[in-house]
Amino acid sequence: MNPGHRAILVHDFKESNRRGMLDRGSRYLLSFEVFKRGLETSIDQGVVFDEIGGPDPTFSGRVEITSDDGGGSALLLAEYLSTQGLRATFFIVTNWIGMKNFLTVEEIRAIHSMGHVVGSHSHTHSGPFCDLSEVELRREVVESRAVLEELLGVKVNTFSVPGGEILPATIKRLESSELGLSRIYTSTPRQGVYRSRTTTKVIGRYCVEAAMNHKKITRIFGGHGWARNRMRYLAGRTRREIWKFASTGSSRNAT
Repeated sequence: MNPGHRAILVHDFKESNRRGMLDRGSRYLLSFEVFKRGLETSIDQGVVFDEIGGPDPTFSGRVEITSDDGGGSALLLAEYLSTQGLRATFFIVTNWIGMKNFLTVEEIRAIHSMGHVVGSHSHTHSGPFCDLSEVELRREVVESRAVLEELLGVKVNTFSVPGGEILPATIKRLESSELGLSRIYTSTPRQGVYRSRTTTKVIGRYCVEAAMNHKKITRIFGGHGWARNRMRYLAGRTRREIWKFASTGSSRNAT
């Protein structure tokens, strides 16, 4: 495990009119120009990013950029990074391929041909993902991988958890040898591979948000603020779990 490795999560960009599932004003709808400026400043400061054709970033300590959902604006990111020789992983919701504002089959193939990695973000983005039954979870992974493997003609063994919410039991199910995943990406802001008890690596990510300026993004790329953000994330998840438990208890009492 390399604690120097950092995985960054982005969604869609407001400069495009193909913003996938994000509405204007969404906390995850980024300015592409601000993101680019943060990345380029980071490179100037010596931060090293995952390169097309390069070694596994989790062992080399390079910063890895990932994109969730498969909104059409992902093409902006793919084209820009490829001109810089940088590689990203694009996680696709396969049931949304070709829908309005989402990537088409041809665009996904083009992204792959640029040297980027294409992974699964489930088949339907059903959620909360941690509440799915084992059968439902398996179906989401298996169906999405089958679609992408037929589309690209290569093995697809990386998976990004929809919605980011994940529990230990969810990870354990995803680590099943039957699913054959080599990497599972979560939205927990932890640097490096934070779980590797099987042949599967579990990797946390820091999600870039619309309110961040390029200086904040540069700091994230450089490894600053991760521990603080993780504490906020875990506190928020605890509150959500308490609320869910209380709501379930109230529903049971009402019946």
